[in-house]
Amino acid sequence: MLIGDFNAKVGSKQDEAETSVSYHGLGSRNERGDTLIDFAHHNKLYIMNTFFKKRNSKKWTWTSPDSKTKNAIDFIISNRKDVIKDVSVLNRFSIGSDHRIVRAEIKINIKKERTNMILKKNHKEWVAPENKDSYKECIASNLNYENTNTIDEIYENIKGATQTAIEKFCPKKVKEQKLNQRTELLMKQRRDMEDKSTQEYRTLNREIPKEIRKHRRQQNTEKIRNVIEKNQSLKVLRNSTMGRKEIQKIKDMHGNIVTHKQETYTLLNFSIKNFTHQNSRGSEPTSESYCRGAPRILRPVRPPGSPGPSAGPDVQQIRDLVVRV
Repeated sequence: MLIGDFNAKVGSKQDEAETSVSYHGLGSRNERGDTLIDFAHHNKLYIMNTFFKKRNSKKWTWTSPDSKTKNAIDFIISNRKDVIKDVSVLNRFSIGSDHRIVRAEIKINIKKERTNMILKKNHKEWVAPENKDSYKECIASNLNYENTNTIDEIYENIKGATQTAIEKFCPKKVKEQKLNQRTELLMKQRRDMEDKSTQEYRTLNREIPKEIRKHRRQQNTEKIRNVIEKNQSLKVLRNSTMGRKEIQKIKDMHGNIVTHKQETYTLLNFSIKNFTHQNSRGSEPTSESYCRGAPRILRPVRPPGSPGPSAGPDVQQIRDLVVRV
């Protein structure tokens, strides 16, 4: 949890891709606010002041000496928004400062948190079983006690030998890149701009969320394809994909956007039935056989009596599978 004066104005949420802020901020956003939001987004943090609806008189945390300018620049930032139940600004105390006290109400299940800390997690082995002997031999060959006279020299000797073996037999896990190079380049270009009122700045504000959503869809599509090809379970699919848990809107065959939840599921079921029906008759599905937004990569259900493996539970429960597309 981060608490303090960040000297930044973050304003309110401007796009659905901004998960670190919500719609209840104060005022407009400045350059330092963009930097703070980018920092929170990369570190999976939430600026909790913006998540609770308050009157504007209960939002500002700093006032100018002439009391004409009031901004919210003191924030409570956390990586767990589920435990913070409220954030409020107190104006009943006179502390001799141009800032006001910011208070957060936190509710923690101590028993649950203690249990999670005590339980041992099932960590994977650092070294593959077939490399254990080579790992030990590498450490033994790099140890040299001839020129070690003090405890610090012995420690550095053991540390160097261990690090050499780790780099050779324990490759680091590559962290998934959540932002592609184009998105990072656009964000850097926006940060470097001095004039925030130009058309180019507004264009960047529209392009960056589009690139984030596009990259996220590509990642989820690739993960779904891998899960289907490996014939893995739905649990693996839910744990591997990211983003929204449900489809919020979809286009029908006439190009109209449908946002109602029940109508969205009806369109998906209709498109999937047409998709599988076309494949069961041996013909390729056309663009008119399913609405826009239905997945193109799903393996078709084989008709009864056809050669090849039968449809598994992933294909039978196709609605659950496409929920994360």
